[in-house]
Amino acid sequence: MPWIQHYSRSDVLRGIHFWDEKTALIQIKDIMQEHVKPALSFTDVLQLEFEDIEEDPDEIGIRPEHADQIVSFLRMCKEQNKNIVVHCHAGICRSSAVAMVAQKMGFDLDYKVRFPNKLVMHRLFVAAGMQDDSEPIKKKSMDNFLYDPDFVWN
Repeated sequence: MPWIQHYSRSDVLRGIHFWDEKTALIQIKDIMQEHVKPALSFTDVLQLEFEDIEEDPDEIGIRPEHADQIVSFLRMCKEQNKNIVVHCHAGICRSSAVAMVAQKMGFDLDYKVRFPNKLVMHRLFVAAGMQDDSEPIKKKSMDNFLYDPDFVWN
């Protein structure tokens, strides 16, 4: 079964992440940033731009078309048995939301710090047909924060 891992942009820039010859990359950057040039090469790359916000989504947050692109990319990678590295700025909110939805789609995912962006999760679940768009978006809370005691903050 393919795996998915989420990281920060600096991890991808320096090549500090899991990788093999059949790994694809999802890059999520802030609006005023440049996409980082990964230290390692990937089979496929999806580059997106949206902010880590949970209100005012149609202005600068994840839009439905972003969610559709991510879900299509996840499905393609799963069909082709490709692993995925996904990164956002810190590797905690947007990328962890993508990773958690991918896990529900059948990717392996390890245990680490996650504080997923709820709007990203909601839009991805809707795009994947796993949730109705009329369901309310849950806000971040400490109940959603998973902590791995072996994880070290740099």
